[in-house]
Amino acid sequence: MGNIFDIERFSTKDGQGIRTVIFFKGCNMCCPWCHNPEGIHRDFELMLNPQLCIDCGSCVKACKNGAIVREDGQRRLYPQKCIQCLACAKVCYSGALKQVGKNMTVEEVMREVLQDRVLYEKSGGGVTLTGGEVMLQPEFAKQLLMSCKEHRISTAIETNLNAPWRDFAEILPYVDVFYVDIKHIDSEKHKEWVGVPNELIIENLRRLAETGRTMVVRTPIVQGFNDDDDTITAIAKLISDIPSLSYYELLTYNPLGNSKGTLVNPPESRSFEIPKRERMRQLAELAGKYITRVRLDGKLKR
Repeated sequence: MGNIFDIERFSTKDGQGIRTVIFFKGCNMCCPWCHNPEGIHRDFELMLNPQLCIDCGSCVKACKNGAIVREDGQRRLYPQKCIQCLACAKVCYSGALKQVGKNMTVEEVMREVLQDRVLYEKSGGGVTLTGGEVMLQPEFAKQLLMSCKEHRISTAIETNLNAPWRDFAEILPYVDVFYVDIKHIDSEKHKEWVGVPNELIIENLRRLAETGRTMVVRTPIVQGFNDDDDTITAIAKLISDIPSLSYYELLTYNPLGNSKGTLVNPPESRSFEIPKRERMRQLAELAGKYITRVRLDGKLKR
């Protein structure tokens, strides 16, 4: 049984071809720019999106703790009063209140996956596991990947590599492509910004490289954190000698996570300036001095 907070079909941004993306709940980092803040905490959560509210009042009546109220013409959620009974979400017909996270079996997930098997075959697509962090649920991930392989479906995972190597070793035979994030080289700065040092991450990167598995390395560019020449040069040098590296990709910071809604257990989040396009091109060109194939937001630069 795994805790899944979303299943996205018909994706073309999470690997080759048309893919079904499975979002695992729970992460062992807390990046203040996270696209999926609803996936950080491991437990079920309540999320409120006021824009979807139709002002029917059902949630206010259902909540016995006063965690949902009507103020200034809209619904507001007071996390400190919420006991996560989810009674309000059960009576919210517009979807403004919803439970984030659901226990699912491998069979339940595969029923979703197999609906688009023909599309995978025609487009060269498949299934991508992401999160949150996939490797916080290693046994469920392994069983799901094995099931995909039994159905001859291509597989990929997106991971921050911050997990014991033994867990990666278990899934290696069932993963076609690893998409890994290397956010910074300096361990102290890494810990300051995302909550953990990076020694384990770098060690796992090296071990993964030694296996010869196809790999894509990505760096989300965030102003004030890793948008300097020295950081990108250091990352490019680190991965330049990986024979199985498909490409290195720089991703422009996107404030998507700031608009997801109000969570019961909101992670720390911050707004950053979006890096200018010219600066992103400069960083991509800098990385290109060390790596043959560099992409910028999905487009090949060299």
